[in-house]
Amino acid sequence: MSSGVTIQHFSATALRRFAVPLPPLSEQKFIVEKVNQLMKLCDELEKGMLEAKIISEKFARSVISASA
Repeated sequence: MSSGVTIQHFSATALRRFAVPLPPLSEQKFIVEKVNQLMKLCDELEKGMLEAKIISEKFARSVISASA
């Protein structure tokens, strides 16, 4: 089945002739597991950065209000 954007003179039939090498299933599963671990780490880092930003903004407001 094909749909979407096309390249002139390059049909779905021509595309089917190309062999696309894939790693073994065990390696694919390992890659997915590793990506999921890294995405979780990214989420935790993003959360920490947001918390640090909130703390720094509160600190800046307290410094300004204390000096006023």
